[in-house]
Amino acid sequence: MIRVTKTIIEERGKLLLIKRSDDSTFFPGKWDFPGGKINGDEDTSESAARETKEETSLDAVVGDVVLEGEHVEKGKTICYKIFSTSRHKGKIKLGKDHSMFMWISRDQIHVPTTPFVEKYLESLR
Repeated sequence: MIRVTKTIIEERGKLLLIKRSDDSTFFPGKWDFPGGKINGDEDTSESAARETKEETSLDAVVGDVVLEGEHVEKGKTICYKIFSTSRHKGKIKLGKDHSMFMWISRDQIHVPTTPFVEKYLESLR
């Protein structure tokens, strides 16, 4: 089992999505929320803030869990928690595992996304 956290960062009605590199083990080339694996017994909200910082250079104040569940990919079960943010600061500078970022409104997302983004969008319908 793989445990991950994701962070929804919203600014002026638009969500931040980052594009996974084409050589990623999971979901290569797909657009995703910032996030990643939980380290050991790390608190999930701490993981979400740390991963957001590592992947985007943004300091995020992590809020509530807005969605959690499981997804099976390549025979592995991925347990995920998606957090909201109440605020963030800094300038985006992507880490090595991502190639691009964009701010996009929910109804304009027509790019290939990870199951985490898809499940979040489905939860809003």
